[in-house]
Amino acid sequence: LCRELYISRQSTQDEMQIMRSSHDHDVQEAKERAEQDFRAKLKAVDEMYLDNIHKLQAANKYLIDKYSKARLKYKRVKNRFIHAETQLGQFINKTGGKGA
Repeated sequence: LCRELYISRQSTQDEMQIMRSSHDHDVQEAKERAEQDFRAKLKAVDEMYLDNIHKLQAANKYLIDKYSKARLKYKRVKNRFIHAETQLGQFINKTGGKGA
């Protein structure tokens, strides 16, 4: 009877050890899956972040180009205006303010 109890107890301890090992293994697998999922999500966020940076850089370049072109156009118009104003002043001086 003692021998049977001992064998039964040993068998129960073995089963518990197997269950603990199985549980530990399942926990480890779940932990690894969670880490992989987290890394995948982090990578996706990084890619999205970099994509947004590239979009902002492109938009910034576009706006700088537009501003440069507008400023150049403004300078040309300003110079034409100054030139026309100068010619008008010369015309007025030649004619004494009486016109043609």
